[in-house]
Amino acid sequence: GEVIGVSQVLNKKGGPFTDEDESRLRAFTTQVAISLENSKLFDDVQNMKNYSDGMLQSMSNGVITLDDEGAIVTCNAAGLKIMSITEEEIIGLTGKEHFVDKNSWIMDQVEEVSKTQEAEITMDAELVFGEESISANTSILPLADPEGKHLGSLIMIEDISSEKRMKSTMSRYMDPGVADQLLAGGDDVLGGQDLVATLLFSDIRGFTTLTEALGAQGTVSLLNDYFTIMVDCISKEEGMLDKFIGDAIMAAFGVPISHDDDEDRAMRAAITMLTSLEDWNTERKKQGQLPVYMGIGLNTDKIVSGNIGSPKRMDFTMIGDGVNLAARL
Repeated sequence: GEVIGVSQVLNKKGGPFTDEDESRLRAFTTQVAISLENSKLFDDVQNMKNYSDGMLQSMSNGVITLDDEGAIVTCNAAGLKIMSITEEEIIGLTGKEHFVDKNSWIMDQVEEVSKTQEAEITMDAELVFGEESISANTSILPLADPEGKHLGSLIMIEDISSEKRMKSTMSRYMDPGVADQLLAGGDDVLGGQDLVATLLFSDIRGFTTLTEALGAQGTVSLLNDYFTIMVDCISKEEGMLDKFIGDAIMAAFGVPISHDDDEDRAMRAAITMLTSLEDWNTERKKQGQLPVYMGIGLNTDKIVSGNIGSPKRMDFTMIGDGVNLAARL
């Protein structure tokens, strides 16, 4: 075996050491060796536990573990925060006592995982804790020992409420699919980029005459209806609405995510805008309202895009000669 220490015995009273003394010493040192090994093993297990606990507590996702009887054994700090609960309130409860009402589907999945021993993953689910509803991705996994014996279940909750709110806000300004790619791209997309894109500018012809006839409230109502129609046309082709400039629209195709057919997308959007305007004018004439006319300018050129502004206010926009030319067309 491996040598882990040395025992030394000196100066026996009553004569020399005998074979019996040596046998007793061997038995004693064997017990000492076992004790030392157990102590080292305990330290290793304790260090591993401390490491696992530390890793669990540092996670941003909520992690709840249940034993094979369905009782909640552990819950990390992120889990307590997500569920707005204290450790004393949750530890010892059964999963069915805690995940109730609109959250009861979690325990249905836990039972299914216990039977199949296969993970269950749910994306963008709704969970309700107290009076607050959150959007979350959940993963439920089986826990087993090295021999495969079922020990319980692990529930992981990733709170995506902030990300979903961000996506919802961004989707008001661009196609939801583009918003997803923009969120995934991060700083590489939002930072300055030198690229080729197709710019679209449109504005209402004779807008001053319309405003004089409609008044303030009528003008605002007309613009809201007009912009709703036009933005839908742009979004269908995955264009990015940059801004409204009075009665004008500035949009781009190929920003922040480019396609092989951005020029065609911009042209299709412009044609759809014109045909949609004709349909809208038909309805307006039936109601005795003035028709609306507009002009559209398209230009494909090299531009600079990125977050531009001051630390207090920034906008993702485009600049360059290509932008200026499209605005003049």
